[in-house]
Amino acid sequence: MPLLYDMEIQIFWVLCGSDDNNAYLVVSPQTKESIIIDAPRGLGELLEEAKGTQVKAILITHNHRDHVEGLKEIMDVTGAPVGVHGEDATRMPVVPDLLVKDGDTI
Repeated sequence: MPLLYDMEIQIFWVLCGSDDNNAYLVVSPQTKESIIIDAPRGLGELLEEAKGTQVKAILITHNHRDHVEGLKEIMDVTGAPVGVHGEDATRMPVVPDLLVKDGDTI
């Protein structure tokens, strides 16, 4: 039986040039482990919040440019592995570490 934890979800809205986007920091208050969902440019505030956590993964919802422009910066800061659905894996700016699929438990 899987363990269930309370999760804190923080939404970060960023506007970079003509693109606006959201990214998410999901944190377990019990373990201080987190994941980052999507990586647009301009995530300084999210990265500041993530400093108090252990980022376990960066998950990308899809490979559109506005969802991955900040990926390399986030990887450099956190050292976390990158996960994406297999259908998007070949079109990513980096080789993903994890392939995720519908029904996976994160």
